[in-house]
Amino acid sequence: MFLATDQHDPMTRYGATFIITSGAFAFGALCNAQVSANLASDTARAAGIGTNVMMGNVGGLISTWSFLPFDGPNYRIGNGLNLATSTTILILAIFLTFYMKWDNKKREKVDVDAKLAGLSQKQVEDLDWKHPGFKWKP
Repeated sequence: MFLATDQHDPMTRYGATFIITSGAFAFGALCNAQVSANLASDTARAAGIGTNVMMGNVGGLISTWSFLPFDGPNYRIGNGLNLATSTTILILAIFLTFYMKWDNKKREKVDVDAKLAGLSQKQVEDLDWKHPGFKWKP
């Protein structure tokens, strides 16, 4: 909406701001929930959430510096970069959902007890997401 309009259509841009904000604030919590739900150990979960938050903050830093003064008032570079990254994230999220469902179907066919036979308790605990009984939560 920002790229399709110019500064002479403030109502459309104002409406787009609410859409962007409602999606952005919900997205942060949902990403952290997705990361924590799909990591098996507490150590991996803590590292995964920290990495997720760090990448989100790096994205915010890049976004801030992409709205350059000479590009105003339409800011085609910043808005185009935000549209491109949001589209890429959407495509990757769809791909990841299909991958998780595919991998879960493949894991359902595995005999968990046979795979774990001969392993010590410590070795079983160290398997994390490679544990044959682990299921992704898309």
